Amino acid sequence: MLALDEKGFRIMLLLRLSPIMPFNIVNYAAGTSSMSFTSYTLALLGLLPGTILFVFIGGSAGAITGMNANGIDPAQVSGIASGVLFGMLAMLLTTYYTRIELKKITERRSSEIATRQALEISQTLDCSNQVVSR
Repeated sequence: MLALDEKGFRIMLLLRLSPIMPFNIVNYAAGTSSMSFTSYTLALLGLLPGTILFVFIGGSAGAITGMNANGIDPAQVSGIASGVLFGMLAMLLTTYYTRIELKKITERRSSEIATRQALEISQTLDCSNQVVSR
């Protein structure tokens, strides 16, 4: 949750761009963190690419169904198929990039925690060595 507090906009935008997790879980996680409302609201822009893709797929399905009545135009079918293919490819690349970024953030956070714990242990040992030497 601390990652959402510190880099809330970036993490939420990446999660919105990629359908890795269900949005309900993401929304609850954001709600329980101290992420700013502004970051949460601006990250909703990440929903637009997926929404546009699904609208395009739905419109293409409607166009393909209409082609059966009017005859099939190979150029139109190839245009629709390439649009759907590139849209799905973009979604997969976004998901891949999101996983990489979230992994980096998680690893960075883990290393910061480990460094802080090591520093606390060394300070505790220094204090105990001072007490023993007296």
